[in-house]
Amino acid sequence: MFVPSYLISFERNIAAIVLMCVAQLAIAQQADETVADDPKIAAIKEKYASEFKKLEDQGQNIPPDETPTPEPSQKPIVTANFKITSWHNASFDVPEFRMKRQHIALDLPTVVMKTHHIRWGNPEVRMENRVVGSYPEFHGFTVRWKHIITKVPVTRIVQREASLGVPEFSMHRDDMSFDEPEVFRTRRVSFKVPNIKLESAHGSGENATPTPSPSEEVAGSKDIEDSATALAIAERKELAATSITALEKHRADLQTQQVQSIGQIAEAIKKTKEAGVNPADVKLEDGKKLNLSTELESVSKQFSDALKQIDDAIAQLGSEEPPGGTGAAASPSP
Repeated sequence: MFVPSYLISFERNIAAIVLMCVAQLAIAQQADETVADDPKIAAIKEKYASEFKKLEDQGQNIPPDETPTPEPSQKPIVTANFKITSWHNASFDVPEFRMKRQHIALDLPTVVMKTHHIRWGNPEVRMENRVVGSYPEFHGFTVRWKHIITKVPVTRIVQREASLGVPEFSMHRDDMSFDEPEVFRTRRVSFKVPNIKLESAHGSGENATPTPSPSEEVAGSKDIEDSATALAIAERKELAATSITALEKHRADLQTQQVQSIGQIAEAIKKTKEAGVNPADVKLEDGKKLNLSTELESVSKQFSDALKQIDDAIAQLGSEEPPGGTGAAASPSP
């Protein structure tokens, strides 16, 4: 069967375009890494979805042409006359959160204690007899010289040897991750609410004190809108709390490593001092020199930097809104 060359070329172009689209889609998915909800996260989302549904029902069920009246069984404490002056459109946004995976790379030191045979020159002072002068003695016509001998301190370097536990250091990369809640879309809920004006009010009995004369209209939607905002903040806070708990556990483990590593180096410094070795100039059997004091400062700083990265992540999760605000990440759904 003969196939025209222009059809073959057309098919090849189509195949190339499809491959490019698949590649771009894969890159986009990698750039926006999200995490499937675990049961705990799903339960939190379901709980707040139910609360937002109650608010939505509350807004949709406001009677359009009548003022709420008290139940017959209720005894009024204050008698008031209200008037609906107008109606206006109100709305609130129901946010939908997703958990976005964030990564932290921690460069941490590893301290391993190993026994090394070290040698060092230890200065020692000894008292030795030295001739410090002479004096003459006369025996008739004979003169004899007598030496003046006294003990003087003499410093000598005595070679010492010892087997000590010396820390060996290495660095390793600890990759950890946490999930940060973000709003990736919102759903707008719209409803009509009345503007209510208090025309008169007076109490009875103990409540007979005159009430202030009304002068402003009260928008009936304010409580609903405030509740929606509070729910959105509470949901993000509860979602973030699950990641904060995991980060705090990792931080506690890191602090344990920090205390152990610093304790090992401090103990090595103590032992070298007791042996008469300068901790800043420990000579190993292979000829290498080790400054334990500098290593102690370096290890302490590396752990402090790693702990700060975790603290910054916890602070970011504990904020009211993610960096850039919720609105920046939200896009209204139809």
